[in-house]
Amino acid sequence: MIVTDNQPFTVVSDVGFKRLMAAAEPRYALKSDKYYRTEKLQEVHHKVVDKIKALIQPENAGYSLSFTTDCWSGVTESLISLTCHFIDAEWTRKQVVLNTRAMHGSHTGEYLKETFLSMLEDWKISKDRVALVLRDSGANIVKGMRLAELPDLSCTAHTLQLVVNDGLSSQRAVTDVIAILKKCATHLHHSILAKQRLRDIQRELGLPEHNIIQAVCFHPGTPH
Repeated sequence: MIVTDNQPFTVVSDVGFKRLMAAAEPRYALKSDKYYRTEKLQEVHHKVVDKIKALIQPENAGYSLSFTTDCWSGVTESLISLTCHFIDAEWTRKQVVLNTRAMHGSHTGEYLKETFLSMLEDWKISKDRVALVLRDSGANIVKGMRLAELPDLSCTAHTLQLVVNDGLSSQRAVTDVIAILKKCATHLHHSILAKQRLRDIQRELGLPEHNIIQAVCFHPGTPH
């Protein structure tokens, strides 16, 4: 349940969960969250790794595999991911996340090449099995794929998003409107009186009582 539903390990200490387990199987003694975090998790991890290794073998996934990779920065660290895509023996499209790794130091093309090849090596995937690597248009990852001598293409959605972002930022009238809307949304989110006044106006005009959403910038920065 913890793995399937992405629950925190501390759920085993919750009163409701204990009551559920007591009703489902009174003879089962729950262990501490530390047990599931330090011991059971490793057991599950090894089982999943073995299952995925079998899944991507040539007899199950075909010889050629495609991959997507992305790099992004969190609050405390930078990460790179590797996802494998293939069609299995029953002609069903499959995808599995093979790795999400923390990156350290300067993210040069050489560094990304070594990191990417290392992730492939973790799964014993040879370069000749790589049919395509789909990546963003960042100069460093483009160089990394060239240095690794792997077939690669830019993500069309990412490229389109860059075009939209450039189009928006190049028009002063658009950027001014976006800035004003951001200020309005921020004010409404921080002022109870302003939010109530908005509700009153919506009711007077017979409009749906929606909240004003704040702008969210997804990678690589286009506001939504």
